[in-house]
Amino acid sequence: MAAVLFQSCSGLCSDLCTSCGKVCSFPCTLCSSICKPVCESIKTACSSSFCFYVAVTLGLNVVPIAFGVQALLYPGCRGSQWLLLNSLLCVAHVIAAFYLAGQSKSWNETVKTLCYDPWIAVYIVACAIFFIWLCVGGSWSAKGEMANGNCPDNIASLTTNSIYCGFAFMFLGVFALAISSALSMCMGKGSNTSTPVNSSQKTGAYVPPFKATPV
Repeated sequence: MAAVLFQSCSGLCSDLCTSCGKVCSFPCTLCSSICKPVCESIKTACSSSFCFYVAVTLGLNVVPIAFGVQALLYPGCRGSQWLLLNSLLCVAHVIAAFYLAGQSKSWNETVKTLCYDPWIAVYIVACAIFFIWLCVGGSWSAKGEMANGNCPDNIASLTTNSIYCGFAFMFLGVFALAISSALSMCMGKGSNTSTPVNSSQKTGAYVPPFKATPV
C-alpha cells in the first residue's frame, strides 16, 4: 500500500514539475521564435548589397513610426489619425527594405525581385498611397486642420516632422535604392568574370602537358 502511494505521489510530482518547466520555458521559447528571425534578417541585410538602402529606410522611418505609436493615445485627433496611417505605411517601407535585401543575393535575383516579385508590386502601390497621404498631410497641416479634435499640444510638430521624413525618404530612398542596385550589378559582374577552374584543378589531379594521339 505504501509503495502504491509513493509511486502515485512521485508520478504527480513529476507531472507537476514537467508542467511548470513548460510554463516557465514558454516565454523564452516565444522570445527565441521572434528574435531569431529578426536577427537573421538583420544579419542578411548587413551582408547584402542593399545594406545602404536598409539603413536609409530605417533612419527616415523609425521616427514617424514612434510618432504613430504616440498617436494611439489621442484617437479623436485628426493629426493622430494621420500619424497612425502614416506609421503603418512606414512599417511597410521597413519590411520591404529587409525583404528586398533578403531576396537580392545576386544581380539576377535583384532584377527578378524588382521587376517580377508580386510583393514588390504590392509595395509599389503602397508607395503611391504613401505619397498621396503625405500630400494630404501637407494640405491639412497648412490649413491648421491637424489640431482638430482632442489633440496633444505637440501634434503640429509631430505631423510636420513626419511629413519632412516622408518626403525625404521619397527622394533619398530612391537614391539609396539606385546605389544599392548599382552595387549589386557591380558585384554580379565581378563574380561572373572570375577565371573558370576545371574539375582536375579543383581536385588537384595531375594534368599532362599534352595528350598523345594514337597512330
